[in-house]
Amino acid sequence: MTQLKTAPLAARPDIEAGTGAFPLIGTAKLAVTPLNAEILADECDPCAEVVSAEQNVANALWRLEIVGVTGTPGNPQRIALAWSEENACEIASADISPEAFERASKVYEYFSPITEAYAGVFANAADSRRSTFVDDLSATPNPATDHGGNAWPFVRRWDGFAEFETANPGAPTTLGGGFDISMTGGRITLRVTAFEAVLDITAAAVVRGDYWLVELRTFAPEGERLRLVKETPIGIQHHYCTLVTVNGAAIKPLADAERRKLSFPVLSDLPASHVGYDNHCDKLFGDAENVQQALDNLCSISAEDIGFTSNCPVLFGDSDNVQEALDALCNVDFSVQEPFRHMFDWGVVCGIVPSLVKKGTGLITITPGAYLDRAGRFRKFEGVTGFDLSSLKIGEGIAFEDERELSKALAGGEVCLALAGADGGTTTIHIVPKAIAFGPEDPGFAERVRRCVEKRKIIKFDDLVAPLSERQKIIASKVLLASTGGGAFSGTARLSRAEFADSLTFRAQVVKTFASVAEPDDVATLNTRIAKAEQDFPTANLAGPALEVRQMQQSIAVFAAYQETDQQRLQRCICEALFPTCPPGVGAPPYFVPIACIKGGRDQPQFYLEEVCAYCCRKQAMTWRSLNYFIGEMRANLAKALDRICCGDKRGGVGSFVRDPRRFATFNVKTFAEDFRLVNAFLDQPEKLPSDFITRVDVATLGAEQARTVLRGTGIEVAETVDINDAKALDVVQSKMAGLDATDILYSAGEVRPGDKVALLVQEGVARGYVLLERGAGKLPFERPALTLTGAVTEADRALADQLTRDVAAARAEINTLSKTREALVSGLGDLREQIVTLERERDLAAGSLTGVLGQLDELAQKRESIATQIDAMHNDLASADESRQAMLASLRGAQPVNVVLGNEADVIAKLAGEGITTVSDFEKLTPAQMKRMERAGILTEARLTELKVKASDFLKRR
Repeated sequence: MTQLKTAPLAARPDIEAGTGAFPLIGTAKLAVTPLNAEILADECDPCAEVVSAEQNVANALWRLEIVGVTGTPGNPQRIALAWSEENACEIASADISPEAFERASKVYEYFSPITEAYAGVFANAADSRRSTFVDDLSATPNPATDHGGNAWPFVRRWDGFAEFETANPGAPTTLGGGFDISMTGGRITLRVTAFEAVLDITAAAVVRGDYWLVELRTFAPEGERLRLVKETPIGIQHHYCTLVTVNGAAIKPLADAERRKLSFPVLSDLPASHVGYDNHCDKLFGDAENVQQALDNLCSISAEDIGFTSNCPVLFGDSDNVQEALDALCNVDFSVQEPFRHMFDWGVVCGIVPSLVKKGTGLITITPGAYLDRAGRFRKFEGVTGFDLSSLKIGEGIAFEDERELSKALAGGEVCLALAGADGGTTTIHIVPKAIAFGPEDPGFAERVRRCVEKRKIIKFDDLVAPLSERQKIIASKVLLASTGGGAFSGTARLSRAEFADSLTFRAQVVKTFASVAEPDDVATLNTRIAKAEQDFPTANLAGPALEVRQMQQSIAVFAAYQETDQQRLQRCICEALFPTCPPGVGAPPYFVPIACIKGGRDQPQFYLEEVCAYCCRKQAMTWRSLNYFIGEMRANLAKALDRICCGDKRGGVGSFVRDPRRFATFNVKTFAEDFRLVNAFLDQPEKLPSDFITRVDVATLGAEQARTVLRGTGIEVAETVDINDAKALDVVQSKMAGLDATDILYSAGEVRPGDKVALLVQEGVARGYVLLERGAGKLPFERPALTLTGAVTEADRALADQLTRDVAAARAEINTLSKTREALVSGLGDLREQIVTLERERDLAAGSLTGVLGQLDELAQKRESIATQIDAMHNDLASADESRQAMLASLRGAQPVNVVLGNEADVIAKLAGEGITTVSDFEKLTPAQMKRMERAGILTEARLTELKVKASDFLKRR
């Protein structure tokens, strides 16, 4: 909208500057504060104390506007305000039916094009034309007509209206309802349903038409439901331009600067014929009087007319004019962009470190340096000091679509500061989104592998067994466990017919899951391998234990076929990504080189930066020089080590020990680095502790005791010895596993660390392998962490010590019981030995020859060993039975209904069942969050639930 106004000549400085008596826009500041939801609660509501009060707001755009000012902007005598949660956008014809437009507690503004055109400041307040407000459309507005003498044409709906006399603010004129408003000093406080707004006009300019917006969002996070768009007015901005100056009856002519200001030329299409020219070179430009004529005259000059002296025969030969010189250059290939683009990493090569000159401004400094952009152009950058980012504009250095997108990204630190090489070797500064700062995507080796694997999808064991029943899941875990132990279970582990049927279901699910993600060729390979496994381990014509063993062997072989095929499927991702790809296309210019990320705010055109960080959104080129910058000292360490090896006779250093000469016959870099400990020398670090290793211990074919010795010597604890001929061997292993499952053991592939616990697998006294039961601390037995005491002993510590004492006493009692059992077994063994002695005596008497006697002695010795083995097995069975009894007792107690700890409170029991709490075990597992939720639901108080949980825990621990 354009307004024509008159003003005193003395006001011209203010008009030109947009300040003082003629500001561009008001400067009053608005602050909004959400109302505390608790103060909204009804004091008479008995539930107000227990119902969580939560501030609810409607989706709305709330508007506050200065609709009238009497006096000057800096010293108003009266101020009229109106506000609306509808952004005052509800407008109708003034003759609309009140029933169709009126709303409870609303006010209505009668206005016309005249009043709309008279917003802003007038030198003579009488020139202003205000609208009028009523709170009842049936009432006659005052004045009854608009300022042209016609009936008011339009009506606008507001939530409320207030007018203050600044000299007497205690008695404002108000219309509408549902609000409180007051003025104290220069602060006007308005309280509406959802928030309190405070407008501070102290020492501020107030202009009719100033308005503020507050965004209300129902479903935003609680702290973000209320947002003031801007604390100072959003609009209306008034831009002034002097058209004419009158002094008395005479019109003063405009100065040249004023005339240019009124011409508004289109700079993007400014013709050269409109630009004057002072001709100082008739030879080139003739009689040209403007730039266009001068340029036209240049068109008649050819390169052949311009002399050239060749000082570089390699490039220009014997050229004597510019045309010949240019023709000679066509035979020379100067471009290094493509070689640079393909051979070197692009980005900042050196220097170019930006920093913020002053927080809260847009001033930055960038140190000098060099960069290589992704098009292969190498540029040196001279650096800048005190560069103002506010000089950049959308589309001219700022690569964001609009101001809103830029402000949002700035607030989140998602804006990149970048350089770009321009024609002529210059460099420009840009502000760009992260999404485009790095140009076309160029993934590296690891990323290519990750994407390939993500595309082909990883199959987890849980995915394989998810559709299976619990019984079938147990059989699947059993097959996995039998696949461990280095093949020790392959000839002893069994599957019954029913278990084998479940394993076939598991097998079918494996194939189905694999086929859902794998390529057809991989599926065909898997089916071929499964068919071979079934062929290698046929189950026909077998019965009894032999059939059960064969069924397990076939299941293990099928699962191994699946593992091999799936591993090869995923492993191809590595093989296919091993060779570096050529760089992608450079994309469209400009070719940004991001150097930092910036964070802050923007009030167009000004930037208010909080941070310029050169460690994010930066592309640093990887060069040999940058590598040496970081590892130069390490190279010196390596040189010292090589000096001790190669220079003179320096005994006692690295390489002074004697090594096997045959190692030189198979010399390679790995052997060289290991023998002379060059890796540790390069990193300047000591040798690793002896416990810092992962290994596989080869115990197969060793005697059982010898295998234990080897494992203990490696720092591995043998927690259990399992005879794989025992039909329950897998069950024993499963019962001893702590913190691990079958998949952990399968994927560990027999690798152990010091401190780990294993089950030694033996068969007829010979070790066949081992199975990991529990991960240790990674320490050898002699490595102990330092014991530190912090603070005094607490009551909790004493209670824990008492509990440990009771547990030790119970353990000792159990050991005594087991000792008595062992003594009984030893006594039985004594009887057996006496029988053996008797048998030996009888055998001696009946022996006919020395050979026969020796044969019988050998046979009896074998029987004795067998009996001893049976006694050990009986001891293990007793221990296993006791563990099973304890587990069964705990399970039975956990399965007891909640009546055990709650009694017969039927209503509470029903509510708890609705929450999934039906057993004592469920009660014992209650979390604080669940208790709070059930307390809010009115089931039981958190204190009562805590008491019941303690009872449930005591019940489960009862011996």
